[in-house]
Amino acid sequence: MKLPSGESITLPSHPSKGQALHGGPAPFGWDEKVLDKVDLDKATLFSEKEIQYLKGQSAGVWSLTSPDGEGGHIGTVYCEIAVAVLDSTTPGELGQVVLVYRAKLLDKDSTALNLTHHWGFNLGASHVAKGKPTPAQKISIENHVLTVNSKEILEVSPETELVTGKTQSLSESSAKAKDFRGGKTIDKVGEGYPKATKGLGQGFLGDGYDDFWVFEREPASSAVKESDLSQLNVFGEMKSE
Repeated sequence: MKLPSGESITLPSHPSKGQALHGGPAPFGWDEKVLDKVDLDKATLFSEKEIQYLKGQSAGVWSLTSPDGEGGHIGTVYCEIAVAVLDSTTPGELGQVVLVYRAKLLDKDSTALNLTHHWGFNLGASHVAKGKPTPAQKISIENHVLTVNSKEILEVSPETELVTGKTQSLSESSAKAKDFRGGKTIDKVGEGYPKATKGLGQGFLGDGYDDFWVFEREPASSAVKESDLSQLNVFGEMKSE
């Protein structure tokens, strides 16, 4: 891989697909790391406005430092992740689960970095009906509704399972099973696709939700000058939408 600076890096890959995901195989992958809890007043990648807002919510900030050369990557990266359960300001509406990633390169001009999350939630896990909790063995996500407001996904190479750069319309017959604009219950998501016979997704969509949905909304600039950090207020922007 060649970086914008002109430097080249070689990353360790998973033998089966010849790709490097999650920062590479153990022990380099960030999915192998234990993050540190950060006192909100000591967070450095969130503005004072954002910190004050998080203090009024069920929220926290965690950090991770990846040293120069780890997994073949150039530069020391410091990352802070805010995880928050935000209250709704509208009566009768649910709040939001929000994850915000911020990262800073400490000692180089550029590096390769792409952060995401692989979390799932069973929203009925604490369901109480008629004053009695639902037995754990009867709790299921099958009736949860998944909605994704996207009309396209990125094409994925079957050889590497990495994106090719082309888009695929969800109106095409080969992709309709991944069109969730109208909402689908989890037990219906896999219709039209092979079902997994083992593992976490047993009985559901064989390749899970490991896709790249394309959204029409323009993302904000990924690069923020350190001098402009104090002006950020991502949680306030969410409230105003």
